Amino acid sequence: MNSHVKRFYQQTNESSEFEHLFYEVIYIEQGTKLTYDKLNEMSPNLPRGWFELSQLSHKDRIEFSLDFWLKTLPYQPKFHPFLEEFFKHVDDIGIYLTKDNPNAPFQSEFVYSIEKDKCFFRGFPPASGDLVAEVKGVFSNRLPKDFCRFNMIHNGFRKHMDTGILFLQNMRKYADEFQQTLINSEKMVTCKGIHIDPSALIPFYECFGLHSYQCFFADWYPIGEIGNVYFSGIDYTISDYHKKEDSLAFPSFLDWLMFYLEQVEFK
Repeated sequence: MNSHVKRFYQQTNESSEFEHLFYEVIYIEQGTKLTYDKLNEMSPNLPRGWFELSQLSHKDRIEFSLDFWLKTLPYQPKFHPFLEEFFKHVDDIGIYLTKDNPNAPFQSEFVYSIEKDKCFFRGFPPASGDLVAEVKGVFSNRLPKDFCRFNMIHNGFRKHMDTGILFLQNMRKYADEFQQTLINSEKMVTCKGIHIDPSALIPFYECFGLHSYQCFFADWYPIGEIGNVYFSGIDYTISDYHKKEDSLAFPSFLDWLMFYLEQVEFK
C-alpha cells in the first residue's frame, strides 16, 4: 500500500470530525485470524468475495479484480484497453473496515493503491440487482447500462477524499434537492447562453467542496443512451455537449470514468 493509503486509514480511538481519521480501522489481510462470519457480524455490508480476495497474494488480488471489472462492465473498445493499463499501475488492493465512533458498525471499503506513491481509489460494496432495478425505475429507466453495471462492482466510488460517485440509494434524494435548488435560484442554468431545464440534470458524481456535479443530461442521447455533462456551481453552466473537444461532456459513463481514473500524483 502506498503511503497515502496508510496515512488516510489512521486509527485514533477517539471520535473525530475529520474524514481521514477513523475511530477504529481493521485491515483484512492474508492470514488474518478473524473468520468471515465474525467480520460480517462487525460489518454487515462486507461481501464474502472481498474477504476471500483479501486472503490471496497481492498479484492475484489485482488480477482477479481486473477480471471482475472486465466481466461485469459492458464491452467498450476504448475503455477495456484503458482499464487493463490502469490495473498495471495498481500496486496493491486492500480491504479496510472502518468506524467513525465506538457505537457505529464497521463499514467496508475496497482500496486500489496506485504505484509510485500516487493516488488511491476507494470503492464501496456493490449494489444488489434489486436496488439497481429499483433506482432505474425511479429514473424512468434513463440511467445508462454501463453506469448500472458499474454499481454491481462498487456502489459508491471516490478518489482519496473526494465526495465521488454517489451511492445509488441516495441518487433520487440528491437529484430532487439539486434540481429544486436550481429552480429556486436567481441564477439560470445555461449552456453557451441557452437556458437548460434543471429537471433534465441527474447528478451521479459530486466534486468535493465545489457544489459542482457530473450529471446525466436527459436532453442528450449521443450514442443511444443518456450522455453526461459537468455542472459548475460557480457560474451555473453545463459543458458544451455540442463540441467533441469539450473535455467535460462525455457520451457515456465509461468515457467519464476513464477521465476520473486518470492518475493524479500528490505533491
